[in-house]
Amino acid sequence: MKRAKTVKQVGVRQSLLLAGLVLASAGAQAAVSPKITVNGIVGDSVYNVNGYTGSIAYDPGAILGKAFTLELTYDATGVVKTTESTDIPGEVLSTWQPVPVTFSLTVNGALMFSGTDTQYSRIEVINDVTLPADLTGLDAPSEMIGGHTYDFYSIGASNIQLGCFSGGSNNTCADSESSNVYESASIIFDYFWDTATFQGLSDTNLPNPQSLNFTQGFGGADFNFTHWSEDPNDEFDGNDIARIRLTATSVTVTPVPEPETYAMLLAGLGLVGWAARQRKG
Repeated sequence: MKRAKTVKQVGVRQSLLLAGLVLASAGAQAAVSPKITVNGIVGDSVYNVNGYTGSIAYDPGAILGKAFTLELTYDATGVVKTTESTDIPGEVLSTWQPVPVTFSLTVNGALMFSGTDTQYSRIEVINDVTLPADLTGLDAPSEMIGGHTYDFYSIGASNIQLGCFSGGSNNTCADSESSNVYESASIIFDYFWDTATFQGLSDTNLPNPQSLNFTQGFGGADFNFTHWSEDPNDEFDGNDIARIRLTATSVTVTPVPEPETYAMLLAGLGLVGWAARQRKG
């Protein structure tokens, strides 16, 4: 003999169905800010760039040659793309700036730097650029081959303040004179695909990092040192002076759920718990 459904049983099943729908909806939400995790080895030396021949105040000796983990998240919602040509014929650089970028750099198991840059951070993309046969004079990674065509993807965050380099005429940075020189740093993740073996990007639009293949190319990060001064017009003038190259051994991308997703997950779990209690009753 068939057992008749009671009102309570129908309510439980409906609640479980609703909870399942809420959870499924939460799972279907696309994360605005994917987390990119870069693991690798810090280079064993600091080298000067842009013709700089001086020194830096920050002592990087404790991190050289050590294992690192760099984590990056960003939200490019509403940021408009700009394009510009570069010194390489046919190369067009697509840039989204400023993009809020949150970063953390851990070296040898210890957190070294972390923060969120909303002023100078950016994402850059180059699709199908053919390099000149002679790479002399280009600040190119050692893995690049002259005459080959590459795709390029980069995320950069700046504004890592390292302190005072020179106190100017009064030998102190506390007076905020325009002659004071400050030292800061930026961390820039970049990745390259040789299109002869793998097409990393299909166009110059902002890619979803979850769709990128970070096993078919090469990359890492540049830790750039900058000296800058505040000029009389309250603007900041500075240039990169030195760099440490961080070589990546692996790059992974995982979604970071938005607050709305967490809310829906909690609502779904709450409905499941309520349904269980009704069943016991």
